[in-house]
Amino acid sequence: MSPSLESSGQTRAPHEIKFLISRELAERIRHWAAEFMEHDPHTEASLNHAYRVRSIYFDTPQFDVFHKRGSFARGKYRIREYLPAGILFLERKLKAKGVVRKRRTTVAADELARLVESPNKSWSGFWYHRRLALRRLQPTCAISYLRFPFISGNRSDPLRLTLDQLIIATPSDGFRFPETNGHGEVLPEQAILELKYLGETPALFKSLADQFGLTPQPVSKYRLALPALGLAKRIEPTKESPVQVPLVCT
Repeated sequence: MSPSLESSGQTRAPHEIKFLISRELAERIRHWAAEFMEHDPHTEASLNHAYRVRSIYFDTPQFDVFHKRGSFARGKYRIREYLPAGILFLERKLKAKGVVRKRRTTVAADELARLVESPNKSWSGFWYHRRLALRRLQPTCAISYLRFPFISGNRSDPLRLTLDQLIIATPSDGFRFPETNGHGEVLPEQAILELKYLGETPALFKSLADQFGLTPQPVSKYRLALPALGLAKRIEPTKESPVQVPLVCT
């Protein structure tokens, strides 16, 4: 259960905090997580308790999402698939001041073609089709990576830690996943750590941040991918306002 998934009974704000770290530090944190948390049950033993994720990201012809213009700054629309399970989602992600909320709908691969048609309102993905049309969003790029996910807590108080690496970006101009052959990694020497939880920062994550000297920073796979593909100029990162909840123990 992801803390950021929309739920009518959810009263505590879902947080998602990211860190750009070295591969060496990612390996150390992976061993720490294996000791103090559990492997996500959907991982593959053959991938060292990981799974592969690939997503198609959407933007306007003027790259309003990439440049964070107006209301486009707060949300991303993507098609996400988890492999080798083959689970496919139509997903909207909204983020403001560290609080993240997601809405997503499971679809079959052959249903993606309905996004270029005029689907019946009874289709579960109709809401997504409508939002893409209203916001003039079109497929821009595909991003794939290897994810090491860990969980703790329970369904009402879930904690989630993920480590993403081997991030590969590919141009995309359709509702399908392109081949990644011949494309290089976006962060060949680094990994992205994400901590996800509800409400106040849990003691477990405070201990993690304290032990490894972690400092949160804004990092977006999509905003790293477009410059790497030559589709947009790199945006220099700016420091966000201090993280809403302290991560380091005192």
